[in-house]
Amino acid sequence: MNTPPSHVNIYATRPPPKRNTAWWILAGLALVLIICCVGGVIAGGLYYYYYASNNAAIPQLLTTSILTSPVIEAPPTNPPPPTEAIPPTEIPATLPPPTISPTLEPTPNVNVNNVSFTYPLGIAQTVNAETILAAFSDQPDLMPGEVYPQHIKFTFNGYPLSGTFHSPHILVYPAKEYAEKDPSAASVINDLTQFLVQKPVNPERIPFLPLWNAGQMFHSNIKYLSFKNGNGVRFLTMYAQAFYPINNNSLFYTFQGLTNDGAYYIAAVMPVSHPSLPATGDEIPGGDLNTFVDNFNTYKMETAASLEAQAANSFTPNLALLDAMFETFSVNP
Repeated sequence: MNTPPSHVNIYATRPPPKRNTAWWILAGLALVLIICCVGGVIAGGLYYYYYASNNAAIPQLLTTSILTSPVIEAPPTNPPPPTEAIPPTEIPATLPPPTISPTLEPTPNVNVNNVSFTYPLGIAQTVNAETILAAFSDQPDLMPGEVYPQHIKFTFNGYPLSGTFHSPHILVYPAKEYAEKDPSAASVINDLTQFLVQKPVNPERIPFLPLWNAGQMFHSNIKYLSFKNGNGVRFLTMYAQAFYPINNNSLFYTFQGLTNDGAYYIAAVMPVSHPSLPATGDEIPGGDLNTFVDNFNTYKMETAASLEAQAANSFTPNLALLDAMFETFSVNP
């Protein structure tokens, strides 16, 4: 057996032991990761402590989120039916004015003997009818209107005007009998018959009953009307015995009509007023009577033109209400 020399290193010929490099790399990465985690935890703690102690955004964001969260409601058990939209072209740009009829109010009926008509409540509350007995005489010196046949007179209670010179009333005469007894009345009846056939636009004078001891000062607002069995004319006028200012105390609306057979004559005197006229005729326009008389024709023409330019509903009572009443008249034998 050979023994190696004592001075010979027996390990000199052995290879050096191998080192595991991969493990060292993994260990280094793990150490770095641990350091980062610990640092992140420390930094997060410092961040939270800083912002929490200074009312920072984290609590505010939570609160804002809660307040602005939408509330979802359950649908109704019985939803309303859908509505259809109106196309813009079907909506009028302006609403039309309401239609006003003079006979919208209840119209009480009057039916006395052979005369019937209706009247709006804006004209009266009640109407009384009475029979006026005949007054005939052969005396030649009788005043106009003192001779007349038996006729019917209607008076109006609760009329819109009171205290006027004339009281509101309607007279229904038997025309033929009246003409036979009074030549003056016969002339008026004959004139009205021709007048309603011709229907003049600017007449110089309009036939009128009853007969008065005064003159027709002027006329205006002429309108021809038909009633159920006849026709007539209405106008505004005033009667006086001297030159006198046109005023609301004396002004009246009259209807003068005849039945188609000429048997009956309707004569109405209905006081009216207008804001443009003085209340009475006590004051002479301009203050000088002589000047007023000299210019009276011009004065009455200008006053008539002014009244004709006014709307029917600007008068008291409304002229349209009076027209509507006379259009309902019926007088039968």
